Amino acid sequence: MFADDTECLKEINSPQDSDLLQEDLDQLVEWCNTSLLRFNARKCVLLRFGPEIPPHSYSVHGDTIPLCTSCRNLGVLLTRDLSWSSHIASILAKAYRSLGLIKRVVPYSSSVNLKRSLYLSLVKCHLSYCSPVWRPHLLQDIRKIESLQRRATKYITAHQKDYKSRLIATKLLPVSLWLEAQDVLLLVKLMLDPPSGFSLEKYITFTVSCTRASSSNQIKSSRLLIPRLNVTRHFFFNRVVRIWNSLPYIDLQVPYSSIKKHIFNIFWQYFLQSYSIDNPCSWCIACPCANCSSLPNPSCKQITLFPA
Repeated sequence: MFADDTECLKEINSPQDSDLLQEDLDQLVEWCNTSLLRFNARKCVLLRFGPEIPPHSYSVHGDTIPLCTSCRNLGVLLTRDLSWSSHIASILAKAYRSLGLIKRVVPYSSSVNLKRSLYLSLVKCHLSYCSPVWRPHLLQDIRKIESLQRRATKYITAHQKDYKSRLIATKLLPVSLWLEAQDVLLLVKLMLDPPSGFSLEKYITFTVSCTRASSSNQIKSSRLLIPRLNVTRHFFFNRVVRIWNSLPYIDLQVPYSSIKKHIFNIFWQYFLQSYSIDNPCSWCIACPCANCSSLPNPSCKQITLFPA
């Protein structure tokens, strides 16, 4: 037996920190030996985020851990520059293979509902896994993900309408808006039922402390999360603040299923009323581009909502 999916993390600011990290590794090895487990040194990798001065090598069972520029952790490809382009390319390759399989097996003459169901269950599922972690902010990555659904909707509808018309016909949100909705749903889950030992207040703070009953209560990022790098500005707890503060009223006292339906109704009405294929800044409620991010929080509070 081996101890799989084990991480040992530490912020390195001095040689003493490097020594402490090696001590942590030694203690893990000792615990594994006591528990009759063993780390497979050939599968161990060292991934540095940012520069480590001076560089330091680490070992497990006397074997030096090789330094790498990327590694996969629980299905998500991490890189030392915190870019998600490699992970997006990886999941898109899987999604395209699944879409190609569906096209070969299920003829174009099949019903729209059948092809849509197959797309959602076998293709789009690749985009849903851990999406709040890796949701793209670069336009090139957003275009690549959206092109997958463009191709899928052409197959589902079996005729060449424009992309927005195909989405309306199949009742699908653009992937960029759908991923944004996933961010909001995760935030709602963290508000309603946070995991044991998790404190949401460490990451965001509420400007109205008396209640969390609605999204009319504005939120802001914790001081600990003030982004020092451009890439960290787009991390989940930084970007979700702009999205949440732009939404209309959301009643968190109703069942989660009703909240979810209401949130998707908000995004669907925004899509119908504001989404433009030719304007990338309309592809998200809170556009991640540098120009839009520097503006005050966007607002879709004035969109006309209809019963879901």
